Amino acid sequence: MRPYAVFGSLVVLGAILASCGQVQSFETSSRAGSGWRAIGPEGIDVKSLAVSPEFSSDQTLFVGLLGWDLGVFRSTDGGDSWEEVYEGLRGNVDPWVVVSPDYASDRTLLAGKGNGGVFRSTDGGDSWKKV
Repeated sequence: MRPYAVFGSLVVLGAILASCGQVQSFETSSRAGSGWRAIGPEGIDVKSLAVSPEFSSDQTLFVGLLGWDLGVFRSTDGGDSWEEVYEGLRGNVDPWVVVSPDYASDRTLLAGKGNGGVFRSTDGGDSWKKV
């Protein structure tokens, strides 16, 4: 798959998620096909979702959350658990986050907000620097 196709898919997915509004916790019934459940803190708006191009093997996702001081969270187990990745980002995100098409080898992410600038991580979100 071309890098532009991956990026385009991520932008569309992020836009869909951003329009979904708040993350809420709930359980679904046991009917067939109803195995979806929302996870995460209630009252927090999901503004962006970035999926590793190698998700099938590394299970890595990032979300940008509005209403949370730290802004970006990472999951390395397909969304079962999340950790804050904010070193260098605190208070500076609105947020949006995107993953490099070569994330498996370069571990590069970009995050930021309108007037707050753009931040880059080259270690999978462990640390960030304004660019």
